[in-house]
Parts: sequence; C-alpha cells; structure tokens
Amino acid sequence: MSTRSNIIVGNQQFYHHWDGYPEGVGADLACFLANINAGYLPAWNKSIEKLAEYMRYNGIPGRLASERGMDKAYEFEDEGLHGDIEFLYIVQGTRGNYRLYCVDVWKYCKSTPFEGDMWDHPFFGMKTKDLIKKFCKPEYEVNLPPADIPPEQRMYMSTGIFNHAEAKHCGMEKDIGYGEHDYGSGFVRIRNEKRRICPVCGNPIIGYPALSRRDGKTEICSACGEMEAWEDYARARRFRR
Repeated sequence: MSTRSNIIVGNQQFYHHWDGYPEGVGADLACFLANINAGYLPAWNKSIEKLAEYMRYNGIPGRLASERGMDKAYEFEDEGLHGDIEFLYIVQGTRGNYRLYCVDVWKYCKSTPFEGDMWDHPFFGMKTKDLIKKFCKPEYEVNLPPADIPPEQRMYMSTGIFNHAEAKHCGMEKDIGYGEHDYGSGFVRIRNEKRRICPVCGNPIIGYPALSRRDGKTEICSACGEMEAWEDYARARRFRR
C-alpha cells in the first residue's frame, strides 16, 4: 500500500501518492528547502508563491527522483485534503527562511477521539488556512539539514542526464558538460550520468534502451529498436507470400 501525503506550500496544495513518510517525501522536502534557504534556485526563490510555482511545474530534486533527476509526482490540486493521507507537510516562511512542518495524520486522529471511522475525522474537513494556523507550531516543525556539509557526507542523490538549464536549477553556476561529474547542489547531490550513444544511429540513448534484435544483447535507442522490429515484420511478411 502506498503512503500518501498532502503538501501545502503557501496556500497551494499538492498530493504525493507514494513514500509520504518522513524518510521519503519528508526528507526530500527538507533537503530541498535547505538548498533553497542556502540561496539556490534564485529565480524561484523570490517568494513562497514562486516556490510553489516551481514545484508545480518542475517537481523537486531528491531521493525519490522519477524523471531526469527530478521527482515530478507532486500533483497540484484544489483545496481539500485527501481522505486517505497518512502525512501532511506544510511549507511556510519567507525568502531564505522557509520552514517545514510535518503532521502524522494517523497519530493526530487517534489522539483526538471522535465517533465514527477515522477517515471521517474532522481533520480531513479543515480548510488550508486553519491547517496552517493549527500545525505551524514548534512541536510539528522539521529540523532542516545544513546545506554546506562536505560532499562525501551528503546523504541523498538523484541520477539523471541534465542539460545546462537543469544543471543551473540544481545549483550549478556554469555548464560543466556531460560526463561522470557530480553536481554539488547544496545538500542534495545530483549526479550527471555518462551519456550513452546508440551504435546504430549515433544519437544519444534517452531513457530506457532497447536490445538489438540482431544479437539480442547490444543496447540501442528506442527509435532504432522500433525500426529493427518493423524490418523483421516486413521480412516475415515477404516469406509468407
């Protein structure tokens, strides 16, 4: 079963379907905000509204990366908590001083008894402004990790091939090119994987490779894999005639 969570950033709300526990989404949010507070992503660090906009269209870099080093599973949605979340995260504050709060939903609901099923708890009917007022308190605040610890001690890593613009979003001041380089982006470590080249067409292999039908072991790009499949199909049709 997935561990679902809602994330409130300013007055905007997001939903993350899996790994919502503090060691998953919580850790990635904490690392992300540590980077933001340290001065990374300056174009998106002007206000909490800009921060929410960045997350809406880009996701965040972190351990739960799903595409090109970014976790893009933060789904923007209208106000109103999901009725089956286990954790709620709230991001508030101002530029350079963003704070993260975490609510263990099940624990909270069990500590405030009421009659009926837990999913009918009044907690799930609270408005965003009421959630912020109630839970943005020291007892729910998450301690953010330092953003300046040595690279060898950094805990989280995202993998993926980044272009120049994406590298800058991760804290790079200049394009260091493709290759086996580490992007030192504050606390979150972004690794730029060595770009693989398709031996058939000579173009970079983007995403998952295909296995060549010619020897069953050579990795080629998806386009060439599809072309080989069509060639085999056409050859088989000629033989049947």
